[in-house]
Amino acid sequence: MLKIKSILVSLLAVAALASCSNENLEENPEVEGGAGYDVAYVSISLTNPKVPGSRASGEQTALEEESAINELYLITFNAGKVVTKDEKATKYATVLGSSSFGTNSGVTTPNTPVKVDPNTKYLLVIANPGYQLKDRLDNLSVGATYATINGMITVPENNTKPNNAYLVEEVVHSNGCAMINVGFYDDSDSDPSNHAWEDECLLDVSDKIVLVSDYKSEAQAQNAAKSNPATLEIERLAAKLEVMIGGSLEVGPFEDGTNASLGQFDFGNWTIDYYNSLFFPFAKKTTTASSHTTGFYKSYFEGSAPYIVGYCGSFKSVISDTVLKNIAPELLESSDTVYAQSDLNIEEIMKLNPDVILYNAGNSSHAEILKASGIPSIGFATVGASTEADPIERYEEWLKLLEQIFNEPDKTEAFVAAGDEIVADVEARIAEIPQTDRPSALILWKYANGVPQVSGQGTFGTYWMKRLGVMDKALEATGFAQASMEQIYSWDPDILFLDGPGLQPLRTEDVLSGNVDGADFSTLTAVKSGRVYNTTLGMWNWFTPNPDAPLVLAWLACNTYPDAFADYPLGDTIKEYYKTWYGYDVTDDELEEMLLY
Repeated sequence: MLKIKSILVSLLAVAALASCSNENLEENPEVEGGAGYDVAYVSISLTNPKVPGSRASGEQTALEEESAINELYLITFNAGKVVTKDEKATKYATVLGSSSFGTNSGVTTPNTPVKVDPNTKYLLVIANPGYQLKDRLDNLSVGATYATINGMITVPENNTKPNNAYLVEEVVHSNGCAMINVGFYDDSDSDPSNHAWEDECLLDVSDKIVLVSDYKSEAQAQNAAKSNPATLEIERLAAKLEVMIGGSLEVGPFEDGTNASLGQFDFGNWTIDYYNSLFFPFAKKTTTASSHTTGFYKSYFEGSAPYIVGYCGSFKSVISDTVLKNIAPELLESSDTVYAQSDLNIEEIMKLNPDVILYNAGNSSHAEILKASGIPSIGFATVGASTEADPIERYEEWLKLLEQIFNEPDKTEAFVAAGDEIVADVEARIAEIPQTDRPSALILWKYANGVPQVSGQGTFGTYWMKRLGVMDKALEATGFAQASMEQIYSWDPDILFLDGPGLQPLRTEDVLSGNVDGADFSTLTAVKSGRVYNTTLGMWNWFTPNPDAPLVLAWLACNTYPDAFADYPLGDTIKEYYKTWYGYDVTDDELEEMLLY
């Protein structure tokens, strides 16, 4: 989705530009070369449709002829969006042939500025218009508005040509592919429900109009216009999709009694991000519910979980409390091949006949068993005392590994970039907090049978604390280390984070109310001040590497620095993240549970 405040423009050049010669220099004594009436110029720099930087596996770039501009139509409008023209021009559409402009590195620039009405405010550019569209543009009349133009340019149904071929001929024809100003998707509002495609694509060029009367000569005015062009971008009215034929399909019989063998199309995981809801001349777009982007495995496939035939048995019990159960309910139907990440059932795995196995790279015994099975197995590094364990860096590494496994390079680039933007914003806010205002913190990783286990040096928790800029009380411990209550008393953190569901059943309310068997946390500063927080469940437990990692940092920061983050839109950020990257609308009840777990 392009965030362009003003949009595409194509030029309709005027042959009348050459009409000013030394013969009429005396028509207006105040301006050398004056035409005897108000004259203005505008110059443009037009970016042709370009190939996206990230493409799906096997996707081909556009052909040169599909991006070529052979003819440019330029239509100007005043502030009321009524068509305007130079006083001496005979038509409202200015046309430039291919000899009137040059294209270099995908940028088209007319050889000379275009003469326009001094009251010009908006531009509409159309390249290579189709036959019926061209006829209508050539016959614009006085008083026409953008609204009337957009309404009148609708190709009527033609029943003499099958399969809407008449429409194809309008957008792809002998003179090239029809193109028009790029549309504007307005997402400036903080409320995603207000994001939408604008109803028009006119480019505001009021600051690019050069009046001849402001200069000593008309040549000077033209040079001034040329040095300050209106920059714009255009897009094709047609999109191209190539499909692979997966098998034969016979259709018919038709009226003549014949059958036909056609291709059966298999689109796999391909989807569109938006479609045109209005055809000519401005292709207004409607955004689809599914976004063609990704996150860790479940988010790698836009919130779904295709291809998974088995997984750790404990995983099923955990996701029953997560939002994931609603996003990808198919996970609840997969087989249990491992229990609690320890007991590997290789016989059951072999029965499932998987193409590849993803496993914890830190589990050497699993690695040996899987290697002996002959099934390709890929280890995903998790954590160890001597291993980097930054959850944000780790989930990005996992995504890159998935790109390699599925041979889809750069598929998660946009997803990662969006997460990095959230992280950068949060860390910039933290950087402004004085060291004297930063608390100490401790992560209670597990608590079982009266024995606390903390998140020490080298674990995920270490890196969360580093990014928060707090004093980590458990740095003297190594790994996920057991600690006595006496040790925890001596550390006495300002904030106590409890690793939540999936790893331990302990909840904030249990600690604050003194309802923990075998342990009394009541003397801790964190408990006295009520600063005890459970990590929550989104796509997974939020302390471990997961596709929600940027949201985890935001959640931690909001709880660690409530005053500095009082205006941070955490709820809106979570909802927008899930909507954009998982195609899922988080309900208010789900959000409350996520934030207050």
